[in-house]
Amino acid sequence: MKKTNVWGLLCLLLVSAFSFVSCSDDEGGIEDAGLIYGIWEPVRAQGYEVIDGDRSEWDYDVDEVNEDEYIEADYNRFGFYDDNTCTTWWYTGSGRWEVEYSGIDFSLDGNRLYVGGDYCIVSTLNSTTLVMEIHEVESDYEYYEKVTFRRVE
Repeated sequence: MKKTNVWGLLCLLLVSAFSFVSCSDDEGGIEDAGLIYGIWEPVRAQGYEVIDGDRSEWDYDVDEVNEDEYIEADYNRFGFYDDNTCTTWWYTGSGRWEVEYSGIDFSLDGNRLYVGGDYCIVSTLNSTTLVMEIHEVESDYEYYEKVTFRRVE
């Protein structure tokens, strides 16, 4: 199964150049854009990839993914700061996170989270949960992923 490391790709795109207004938790959406500030750790990843008509789907507990050497995916922590910079960390194993990129510009415009020159969609942002979605469609390829994060700081 070919699996794109979309969060690694997001970080790579950031270096080379890179889904949340008042709603209840059940409705999703953005309660307050200022809630983006903090450090967010991934907890669940769901999505699918279609290549030349072949569809593969996944629904992972991120702790299992990060610890399983046979799953071709990893997910990053994100830190968003009030100076509108972002830091990403990658998981090194045994509960350890190491800084991957730091000082990347970001902005939140409506439900679009721009990091560097690219964006993802923020579908939920509240005091405890951040949900980011990416959807790419090309003529013979489609990729969708929704990653749920929990606030850790």
